[in-house]
Amino acid sequence: MKYKDPGCPTILVMIGGTLVEKALLDLGASVNLLPYSVYKQLGLGEVKPTLITLSLVDRSVKTPRGMIEDVLVQVDNFYYPVDFVVLDTDPIIKGTNCVPIILGRPFLATSNAIINCRNGLMQLTFGNMTLELNIFNLCNRQFNPEEEEGPEEVCIIDMLVEEHCDRKMQDELNESLGDLDEGLPEPSHLLATLPHWKKIEEILPLFNEEEMQEAVKEEAPKLILKSLPTELKYAYLEENKKCPVVISSSFTTDQEECLLEVLRRCKKAIGWQINDLKGISPLVCTHHIYMEEEAKPVHQPQRRLNPHMQEVVRAEVLKLLQAGIIYPISDSP
Repeated sequence: MKYKDPGCPTILVMIGGTLVEKALLDLGASVNLLPYSVYKQLGLGEVKPTLITLSLVDRSVKTPRGMIEDVLVQVDNFYYPVDFVVLDTDPIIKGTNCVPIILGRPFLATSNAIINCRNGLMQLTFGNMTLELNIFNLCNRQFNPEEEEGPEEVCIIDMLVEEHCDRKMQDELNESLGDLDEGLPEPSHLLATLPHWKKIEEILPLFNEEEMQEAVKEEAPKLILKSLPTELKYAYLEENKKCPVVISSSFTTDQEECLLEVLRRCKKAIGWQINDLKGISPLVCTHHIYMEEEAKPVHQPQRRLNPHMQEVVRAEVLKLLQAGIIYPISDSP
């Protein structure tokens, strides 16, 4: 269901004993506005100077005469303190549809106004009391069918754009399909000019199958197992205590078997020695550090280590040497 424009929201207020029948409620106004001619009629006291400027709808900038603070505005039985900005405007002619004052967002916030645009009711709050007012005079007005059939402004831009796009896409599709109906040209003259197919050279594997099988059959490395805390223990993926892994000692037998089964399927991802690291083998590709022609590799003086650290360093160097990551030089002791 569609609804028509309910009109301008106006209310009847009492200011200084004077009845104002049409006070406009405007959410777009940041101040409560009072024309200077109405201000003189109401006799609200002295106007205080102000430094604010007002930007109107026509983008003009106006400087008001001043401001009146704490003016009591009566709405039915409720009284609200309101600050008005006094502005020089054209004189208000009685009997016209001109709105004498504008109640902006400050008044709506002070009165805690809740507006229902569908039924034209506004709810005001004063302490713990509430009041409902009909703010749309158009809601009480009976419409004539002749008035409703008057001209309306309707935006049909989106509808026209959508219709035009659909029509253009359909025309392009029909044009493309029409080209296919004519058939494609025979490619016989093109085949005569094409070069002959070249035989694809066989790509040799990086390692032959025999070497790969030998690597698979290679015995698991013998590792020196370290002592573990009580909450951990060793488990083995192969028989004869080969390929050890560290698991929790709190696992049950079923949990341990399930974990080992998963680790056996992912065995290639586990490294027990440097050769197990995934990557390019040093036998295939080795980085070479280019030095000057007269440069000669020399053996640097060794730093003294305690016997225990010497054994640790020696074991690590032997691992790297065995994996082919490093190599001995001719004058190395």
